[in-house]
Amino acid sequence: MRGPLYAIPGEAAIVPAPTTDQTEDSTMSTPRRRAPLGALLVLPLLLFACASGIEGKYYNSSSGEYALELKGGKVTYAQGMLEGQDLVYEVRGDSLVIRPPQGDAEEELVFGIESDGTLSLGMFGTLTKNRP
Repeated sequence: MRGPLYAIPGEAAIVPAPTTDQTEDSTMSTPRRRAPLGALLVLPLLLFACASGIEGKYYNSSSGEYALELKGGKVTYAQGMLEGQDLVYEVRGDSLVIRPPQGDAEEELVFGIESDGTLSLGMFGTLTKNRP
């Protein structure tokens, strides 16, 4: 079914008027174009929220000993071989990376962040915010 015809001023051609389907499509595509921009604006807020959610005191899940404290991007307490070192941390996806402030990749200690917030070092054990 054709829509009404209209003339473009200064033009000799007569062009069919846009149908309702054409106008709906053009208005429907606008929100899709804006959605990725909105997602990009929200992404840093989500990353910050996730990173700040990792802060707190962690305990060895098997012994219950106080093992690690994270606050403001710094490791404020670490038990064992990390004790007494100046360390920082960052969240990379589903991993927590602890390293010296000017350290390279060889000096990084990487924990997996489990869905319940537990920090996992594989066969070396896990750390949890709740004292067992």
